[in-house]
Order: sequence, then structure tokens, then C-alpha cells
Amino acid sequence: MGAQNFTLAKRHIAENTSCYVRTGNTQALYEEFKGRGVDVKPPEIRPWGMKELYVIDPHGNLLKFGELA
Repeated sequence: MGAQNFTLAKRHIAENTSCYVRTGNTQALYEEFKGRGVDVKPPEIRPWGMKELYVIDPHGNLLKFGELA
């Protein structure tokens, strides 16, 4: 059995799920993404006490990066 690829056969799965990555510096990630031409908004402090940065990759996957605010 090979690896699963949700982006081709089941794109709706990729478009309706996310991956959360805890990091130490969302601002640095934001600056790196912007420098590489990624269409991304600056990180925001959320009501639940996390500073988060959201990125949608070319396959429709929502990637969330967060750190304690």
C-alpha cells in the first residue's frame, strides 16, 4: 500500500483540514514567507492566547503556525 495523497484524488479533504505547528517565532516565518512571494497576512494574537499565522499551500492545505502570545 502506497502513501496517501489527498490533494489529487480527494481534494475536498485537503481543503477542509489543517495542520497546526507550534513555533517560537511566527513573525520570522511571516517575513520568510513574504520574502519568497507567498500571499500571507501577518500573524495575529487570537482570543485563546496564541499568536498565529495561517498559510494555504498550493494544494489547498491550511497550515497554522502558532506560539504563545
